[in-house]
Amino acid sequence: MFTTMMSSFLINTLLQRLLRIYYFVKDCLVLVGLSINEDKTKYTQIKKTGTKDITNLNIDNYAFGNVKNFNYLVSILNADNKMNIEIAERITKGNKAYYANAKLIKSKFLKKTPK
Repeated sequence: MFTTMMSSFLINTLLQRLLRIYYFVKDCLVLVGLSINEDKTKYTQIKKTGTKDITNLNIDNYAFGNVKNFNYLVSILNADNKMNIEIAERITKGNKAYYANAKLIKSKFLKKTPK
């Protein structure tokens, strides 16, 4: 009973914070003449348990879609909070870079001794 009440309290607190951030960002965007693009704005839920609540987040007249993973700067963030997708993508990028430059790397004209 107590854990259910605490979970409910935490969820409500997080939603209130999310709403405050949303309204702050929306007000800042209006000041500079910009608006929120509903099609490009997405969110993800990162949970410790295996249950995922794949629904739209509805705030005001907007319905923001949920995604399983997305790129942020150089990292891939996903709902399972696992690194296997990011590691596989980095290996693929490394292989592409190697094979794109393989002819240059194997060239006789390239010095292999350091200065």
